[in-house]
Amino acid sequence: MGDALMMQLVPIDLADPEFLACLATYWYELGGRPSQEWSQRYLARARELEGTARYTFWGVDGGRRVGFAILRTESDWLFPEHTVGYVAEFTILRAFRRKGHGRTLWQSCASHLRSMGCVRVEIDVLPTNGGAMLFWRKQGFALSCHHMLRSI
Repeated sequence: MGDALMMQLVPIDLADPEFLACLATYWYELGGRPSQEWSQRYLARARELEGTARYTFWGVDGGRRVGFAILRTESDWLFPEHTVGYVAEFTILRAFRRKGHGRTLWQSCASHLRSMGCVRVEIDVLPTNGGAMLFWRKQGFALSCHHMLRSI
């Protein structure tokens, strides 16, 4: 079970084949694998931002990689002196789910974002992902808006 105090956050090399396989599985679980072009653009942009406004970590508990989190930071649009954290991607690997690892990974991510000066954390959750909605509510998140989009 996850450590009650903290899970270790270990930076991920974005070219790590194990990470790329986990990312592909994560995308598939969310509704299908994106096109190769989209995946390549995603990873290229991620590499540009990594370490400055984007941080990719393995959640490591007891020496085992149990999941990953991708965090972003940016200035608040209205109060630019405030830093806002975003949980861009977050998953626990299937074999480690329902054992407390999600909570401890989130707690470690929150601690990391606080150490970077974040005053608030936001996350987007697909409306069809009821398990994630429940998980994030249990972590103290509240629905603040419905994000809608349309191609034009």
